[in-house]
Amino acid sequence: MKVLVEVSDQQLWEEVLGSCWDTWDWWTSVRYVSGDWDKIGELTIGYDDPDNDNTTIVDTLNLEKLQKGYAIVVEKYPHLADLENQDASSGDAIIQCALMGDIIYG
Repeated sequence: MKVLVEVSDQQLWEEVLGSCWDTWDWWTSVRYVSGDWDKIGELTIGYDDPDNDNTTIVDTLNLEKLQKGYAIVVEKYPHLADLENQDASSGDAIIQCALMGDIIYG
């Protein structure tokens, strides 16, 4: 079953990035290139490579990737998609899906 979810770009950005998602150990660095948790922009995120414990991957997160990650969560993990009740776990899941295509950690 497909479910259509419509949220504003601003709400998606604020709720996910303001959810304390970056408190988990696999996120090794977070640096805003532009914007902030409450202003749409771009950030670089370092995270543990799931295939090699001694390697860190550095990737860029922008609105387009965040939207794609949220779409994955809405389809595969709808219990984590409620933007009105985001917490560290659900925000983390959306960021993982945005950068890795699925929930890899935790």
